[in-house]
Amino acid sequence: MNEYNYTQNSIKALQTAEAMAQENSNNYLTPEHLLYALVDQDGGTIPTIFQKLGADCNQVLSELDTAISQLPKVSGQPQVYASNETSRAINAAAKAMKSMGDEYISVEHLMIGIFASATPAVKRILADHNITKAGFTRK
Repeated sequence: MNEYNYTQNSIKALQTAEAMAQENSNNYLTPEHLLYALVDQDGGTIPTIFQKLGADCNQVLSELDTAISQLPKVSGQPQVYASNETSRAINAAAKAMKSMGDEYISVEHLMIGIFASATPAVKRILADHNITKAGFTRK
């Protein structure tokens, strides 16, 4: 993950997602954590785009919270690792950054990465709110 440059908002989202995984006793940082952190950024790009797509961000956050509560838990203060899906999302974000000619991985790139490697729960939540990659990239 360190080989890429990230925008401040991307770093903040990744840190928030990791903290959320620890708080929920999850030892894997999943796309659910990352998507929650992206949608929860006040005045952020992702919630702004989601709202333009007609999504209720509070409802999306509520559904993500439910999905996160159902993830496996470990006792104690877990060491958090990126899940396979999250690693694929970050790699897809890096590819999107390069293909768009950007120098930094932004929250938009992370979202594109989530579309590329969404878990079934994330796919369902996005579909239920009519959030598609095509719609997202048009906004």
